[in-house]
Amino acid sequence: MKAIDRLPVVVFSLCAGLSLGLSLINAWFWPLVFLGTILSFWVIYQVKSPRSAFFHGWLIGILKILLSLLWFWSVYPVDWLGLKPGPFHIMLVLIYWVPAALTLGVGIGCMFYLVKKYVYTWQNKVVQWVTVSVMWVLAEFFGAIVFSIYTLGPGSGITPGFSFGHTGYALAEHGLLLNAALFGGVYTLSFLVACISYLVFCIPRQYIQYVVFVVAVSAFTPPLLSQGTLTGTQVALVETDFAAPTEHRNLPYEERWRIHSGYIQAALSSGSDIIVLPEDIRLSTWFTGPEDIFAYLKELTDKDVIIIDSVRAVDIDKTVQRAYIYDTKTQTRYAFDKQYLVPQGEYVPYVYQLLINMLDPSGFLAEAISDTSYAPGILQSTVDMPDSVPPVLFCFESVTPFGVKKALENHPKATFVAHIVSHAWFKREPEIMWHQLDAMLRIQAVYNRIPILQAANKTSIKVYLPNGRIKIPAIIDSGSRWKVGVVNL
Repeated sequence: MKAIDRLPVVVFSLCAGLSLGLSLINAWFWPLVFLGTILSFWVIYQVKSPRSAFFHGWLIGILKILLSLLWFWSVYPVDWLGLKPGPFHIMLVLIYWVPAALTLGVGIGCMFYLVKKYVYTWQNKVVQWVTVSVMWVLAEFFGAIVFSIYTLGPGSGITPGFSFGHTGYALAEHGLLLNAALFGGVYTLSFLVACISYLVFCIPRQYIQYVVFVVAVSAFTPPLLSQGTLTGTQVALVETDFAAPTEHRNLPYEERWRIHSGYIQAALSSGSDIIVLPEDIRLSTWFTGPEDIFAYLKELTDKDVIIIDSVRAVDIDKTVQRAYIYDTKTQTRYAFDKQYLVPQGEYVPYVYQLLINMLDPSGFLAEAISDTSYAPGILQSTVDMPDSVPPVLFCFESVTPFGVKKALENHPKATFVAHIVSHAWFKREPEIMWHQLDAMLRIQAVYNRIPILQAANKTSIKVYLPNGRIKIPAIIDSGSRWKVGVVNL
């Protein structure tokens, strides 16, 4: 221990940040979240001043976020700009990746400052323990707020929604502790991470082995929560394989229609009550209006069915991502718009608009990016719909800890949430992001006690159950660029 004590504090900070980041990017690495948090508390104890504590905490936060956002590099090369891959593409990724880490990580630095200056001087260790654990959660919350301020733009607001890097997501892999998400989602789990870690940090060393043993063994506990009440509803989920909208548009007309009609006919032939299509699949654009769609469906089946589609729509000079829900029983089309947008691709934050104008006075980049920019639509997700119609959670809305809760605001009797996804702009599979998205949706399914059914483009169809497990639907048919899976709820 004396040799360890002689190591510079920055070594502990580096190890803490790396451990926290690694715990979030692979299912097998979840125990590292406790190692990283314990080392973080050790760093606060070792540093000489609150100012030093801030910078060490910020370093830990930056490293944690840099690792959890490594999936940013899966978009390289950014060839949709019409430029050849090279240093400019690398710079584009860097100017999103690094500032994201600097802003999201600052909350840990502020927490370190306050704990060193005030909390570590308190005599009551129980109050100190609870306070530090709460502040750990607030640090992650505050970091997300700072990030939202940095990425303010025409499609955003100040929100804690961007929750990548929250340490509670590592506990999605823990059989027992995952059940605590029922009482507060990822924030409760982040609190438990800090609570257990601070306990290990404070208790005498001879007792540490017992805490480690209990945490490790309880990880293999089977789900304590049920997977939900069976409703007798059958849902067909469609998975497609289009690398980008440009690739889809470049296919011959006949081939595109053959693909679309193939998965629709397969889904209808399954006898499902509801069919969920991936985000931005744009089936609606093949018809002149809802009446044509209802007539087409009537030709294929006599069964009443609900189909969820989504399109890029223009509304009052704004481009929005819109979900259309077709209910053949009532011959009614419902619509509502995506509200929480991707600051890395669906709109351009003001700070980057300024940078683009400085780098490219000709306006070429601004015009290229504006073609892919969205805005929150005027049709809110709380639009009134019958109980038979599930609320829709758009792709990126799953990263906000309250995404599902907001989707359910006006739909307390919903039997499931339809999660529509497209990862078309990635040039290679973003495995690191997929693992974190799985954790986010598993925790939200537990927190809201409702299944989340995912229809997807360039990723997999899945069902996230209210007990925290993931179920893969049975594939009933497949064709060129599509699969159809069915699940019974």
